[in-house]
Amino acid sequence: MQNFKLKKGCLLILAFFALASSSLAQGQVRKVEARLVDGKTQMLVSLSDPSSYTVIRLSKNEVLLAFQNSSLGPGANKPFWAKDSLIKDLSVSQKRQDVVSILALLKEPAVTLDYSLNKAKTRLTLEMAGNAPAPSAPKPAAAAPAPPAVKPPAAPLTSTGGTVITNGRYDIEGRPTIIRPESAPKPEPPPEPVKIEETPPPVVKPPGDSRYPIKRPLNPATAGHDFSYDGPLLSEANGSGTPDQDLFSKAVEEYKTGQWQDAIRDFSILEQSYPLSEKLEPAIFLTARAYHGLYGANLTKRFVDVAEKYRRAVKQFPNSRFAPQAIVYLVQMYKKVGNYPEAAAYADLVWDKYKDRAMSPDFMLLRGQALLANGQKDLALGVFDMLLGYYPDSEYVEATLLEKAKVMHEERAYKKSLEMLQEIEKKEPQARFIYPDFSRYMGENYYQLKANPKARELFFQTVNTFPDTPDKDILFTQIGDSFKDQGMQDKAAMIYKMVVSNFPGSDGRLISLVRLADYIDENPDSDIMEDKTPKDIHQEIVRNNPDHPLAQVSMIKLARLAHDEKRYEDSVSILLGLLARHPFTKLHDDVREALLASLEAIFTRDHREKDFAHIVEYYDKVRDVVPFEEMPQLMFIVANAYRETGMCSWALTQLEKVSRFYDDPKPADIMFIMADCNKKVGEIENARRLFETFVLQYPGEPRFVEAYHQLADIYLERGETDPAIQALRVCLRPGTQYSDDFNLMFQYAKLLKNKGEYQDAVEAFNKAVDLVMKSDPPNTQAAVDIQEGIGDLYEEMELTSKAVEHFEQALELSGGPNSYPALEFKLARCYASLGEAARATEILESLVQSGENVWAKAAKAKLEQVQVKGAWDKTG
Repeated sequence: MQNFKLKKGCLLILAFFALASSSLAQGQVRKVEARLVDGKTQMLVSLSDPSSYTVIRLSKNEVLLAFQNSSLGPGANKPFWAKDSLIKDLSVSQKRQDVVSILALLKEPAVTLDYSLNKAKTRLTLEMAGNAPAPSAPKPAAAAPAPPAVKPPAAPLTSTGGTVITNGRYDIEGRPTIIRPESAPKPEPPPEPVKIEETPPPVVKPPGDSRYPIKRPLNPATAGHDFSYDGPLLSEANGSGTPDQDLFSKAVEEYKTGQWQDAIRDFSILEQSYPLSEKLEPAIFLTARAYHGLYGANLTKRFVDVAEKYRRAVKQFPNSRFAPQAIVYLVQMYKKVGNYPEAAAYADLVWDKYKDRAMSPDFMLLRGQALLANGQKDLALGVFDMLLGYYPDSEYVEATLLEKAKVMHEERAYKKSLEMLQEIEKKEPQARFIYPDFSRYMGENYYQLKANPKARELFFQTVNTFPDTPDKDILFTQIGDSFKDQGMQDKAAMIYKMVVSNFPGSDGRLISLVRLADYIDENPDSDIMEDKTPKDIHQEIVRNNPDHPLAQVSMIKLARLAHDEKRYEDSVSILLGLLARHPFTKLHDDVREALLASLEAIFTRDHREKDFAHIVEYYDKVRDVVPFEEMPQLMFIVANAYRETGMCSWALTQLEKVSRFYDDPKPADIMFIMADCNKKVGEIENARRLFETFVLQYPGEPRFVEAYHQLADIYLERGETDPAIQALRVCLRPGTQYSDDFNLMFQYAKLLKNKGEYQDAVEAFNKAVDLVMKSDPPNTQAAVDIQEGIGDLYEEMELTSKAVEHFEQALELSGGPNSYPALEFKLARCYASLGEAARATEILESLVQSGENVWAKAAKAKLEQVQVKGAWDKTG
């Protein structure tokens, strides 16, 4: 047995939880296992938090557990059960509306079924014991008993967080035997019998079976009931004379005329009073059919009742010639209510066990439809191809080809789908008037192929030919879209307005409202929605339909409107509200794009205004709710803001996260800022590696020269002359931001001097002099340093006269004698070298008299040397 899937409220689980709603937080089903303990099967369900739950005895061999406000934990969908336990199969799955269901298929009926929660309400224990005794047959009554009341099935036991019902028991018949506390809700009264509507629903021609032709009675009570396959059952009413045969014939007549409750009553009397009657077998199957007739118009609400009757009939008479068709009805029912896994499972059961029925074309079509709805596309197409191969002239060929055309459409093979539909129409010219989906899918294909007029014609034909077609609001909306795509905006708007007015509460109305908001945005003078603005329309959608997917679309539209009005913070607030309400939204990419745009606008504005502190502050405010880890562009802006505010360590943390989004080599901006931050926090080797990679990978980047400037600093700090010279040479190229930087030129000249490249050094020093003199205002101290450097160069080159010239210029710029002792000492040394002892002595004596300092001591020693040399020269 496959998972018990919930859809459109078809099963009772959602109804039970609606009646016993809980305010508990979302919990997790973490583990499901079943073992044999002391001869009893124990199923243990581990929960992260207390959850509302229900236990439903679907049949003697099926038990369903469901947990509200719950999700599946890792690995929880792979339950364990011991092979020696009562469990034959165990499936765990996530359903709609945060429901987790656990369906246990038993090897044999459970005699007892107990369940309880632990004190922490985080573990549910379900205990079952098998080996049920066979129920004794009821004794025939002496006289016909009074018609018993038809009892509705027992209501399932629903727990609200484990506080109302924490333990319970079912007997072998599946009836609850529980002692309810005083605070527990009272059992619901039996539902009122379904009233037969005066106006019959539209009659849809059934597939039929020529072997058992049954003429449909012209009775409103039976207008919606399919009698096509009831021939073998009804033909059993062929005898009379015995009480059981007469009772059976009477019940059959009631069944044929739609007197469902009377037929159920009489079949029940026959079952209880004549358990050995040869009519018992058809009576059990016809009881299921009567229940189907009684609740067919309200199947989603009474589904469990009807399905249980069919299952009971098949279980009691598994080899009956009526069993295959009973299972086929189960396939149809599960398919109708949207429980496609069960529909496919029962279809497979017919296929495996009842080959005669399985190979009929109508069942092959049904099985293919069930498999297709369950997502088993390849298997479904195989069944369709088998049908077409076995029964090429069958009346089901067109319907089968239509199913294949739908598949092609869903696979976006629109031309192939259209060609197949056209092939169907050649075989059956009236196809578009027989099959409601025919014109619709043909129109859908034309629409996708941009043939809007043809698509529109077919959509109109669909709603006119089949006025009760489902999703008619969507069809009209698509008609509006076809006008819109052709540029006929005004006609499209009129269609949207009609949908808004005529289909309240529909999806088409919400789509049309969104389209009208866009129309008004493009045509602000339009009064099609009176005085409503796009903002008003989207706010109405969000206010009235907060949980609808289109409300998410409207929230994104509202955020974009706020963005366009430069209310960026409001835009971010709306989008964060969307994520808070719908954390798993399918519009995640659109939310991310809009959020990125508004946050980037905020950060770019602040960056332009150099308000880096606000970027950091705003980031700290929203980082817990904004998925920055998915937005590398924003993380980079934040990292740069940290850098600009001196928090380079934080900047590096962000940059490490950003860099994970990119392969090596990293983008230029990321690599440069990472290098700069590493340099500022003292990680010089990392900085050097990144800067050197940057200049190698990005020679055309604007910060290429800046990277060389940073490298020059690193090389100079480490005393690496040759790399420093190369880096400074790049920085000082004409046209760069450093070409007029006299400080860099001075550094460059000194490096050349130290390396012994004197001619290049002289040229560099002279350029430095020119640059410093052009600066506004002139930098006197820089001029002094450069002139002194040139003097040092010439002195080293033994061009002492030129050295004196530049030392004197430097001394003059610095403020004259006694302003720069080191420079005066160098000048005195040059004069002494030139033999001008008098001038050297004058300067040195002045330095000696300046006080007790290093230069006074050096001058005194030099003076003694000059005097000794002078005396020596005189003795010549």
